[in-house]
Amino acid sequence: MEPVTCFRSNGVRTGVVDWFNDPEKNIHAPWGWNGFNNNFFSKETGGISQYDFNVSFNIEDRVYLGATLGVYDVNYDRYTSYTENLNDDKGADNGGYTLDNYYRLEGTGMDLKLGVIVRPIESSPFRLGFAVHTPTWYDLRESYNATLSSDILAYEKPYIQTLSDFLVTPEYDYLTYDYNLTTPWKFNVSAGTTFAGAVAVGAEYEYQDYSSSKLKDVDGYELGDQPSVENYLKGVHTFRIGMETRIIPEFSIRAGYNYSSAAFSKDAYSALSLYSTRTDFNNTESKNTFTFGLGYRGSVIYADLAYKYDMYKSNFYAFDDNIDLPATKVDNERHQLLLTVGARF
Repeated sequence: MEPVTCFRSNGVRTGVVDWFNDPEKNIHAPWGWNGFNNNFFSKETGGISQYDFNVSFNIEDRVYLGATLGVYDVNYDRYTSYTENLNDDKGADNGGYTLDNYYRLEGTGMDLKLGVIVRPIESSPFRLGFAVHTPTWYDLRESYNATLSSDILAYEKPYIQTLSDFLVTPEYDYLTYDYNLTTPWKFNVSAGTTFAGAVAVGAEYEYQDYSSSKLKDVDGYELGDQPSVENYLKGVHTFRIGMETRIIPEFSIRAGYNYSSAAFSKDAYSALSLYSTRTDFNNTESKNTFTFGLGYRGSVIYADLAYKYDMYKSNFYAFDDNIDLPATKVDNERHQLLLTVGARF
């Protein structure tokens, strides 16, 4: 029997889902307790480390060409815990249960970025830029485990069931699944100029169609989630504007704004794969980013101090199901302070 099929019955094994019996003890149908005081906790660590190898050159200071090979190292862990108290059919306290989920994502990726900047008028600082980023090709491994524990007052003792208990090879703590992800192409166009050698302004537009992402197994066959990618993801439009002003020859100040449209359709939902134990999902809406910075340029040392503020709304769902589960409206804010120090030789 499939380990996940076994784990799906853990609601019965732990008493969270029980069976309705008639007076003659004949089993008719499963039924659940009434839940209340539900709590959700999430902790995330790790992410994607990026390593760039680039080369660039120019033609008569009018045409600037560049290429960057990107290498990515994916190492991400996520732990979630969902707790719920239960009532019996008379409304009396009947204990509760906790569902702990453990998720790990590991892998590597690679892409190529090509760009050109042109000054069409020799006597003018005005410039136009064009860039294209190939898809990022990822080889990924997802690892899962989950534990469902209950302390139902209607039963004699607590129960605990763990997904890894059903693995064919119990020496491993996680159920794993390998697959390939290909992200969409990205296209960028930009323009900028300077005024009096002291003020620089620029603007960019970028487009990436997430519905063209590809999910395949290690043998190259399309995964069952691919239709959901095409139906519920969409193209993302990104606009950026910025300016920099030189206060004195060594110091300058900067400000910028970034807008990105939503990548998810409003009716998007998370379709759990066979091996997935993660039930929650979060649909993000459009994102606004504001940046402010101070730069120093010396004869040898240079430094940049920047403040970045991200704000966006999202709809959070603790479960994936086919009923009209109301979303939890979340206001997301992120503050970052970034410092870069370098030296020229």
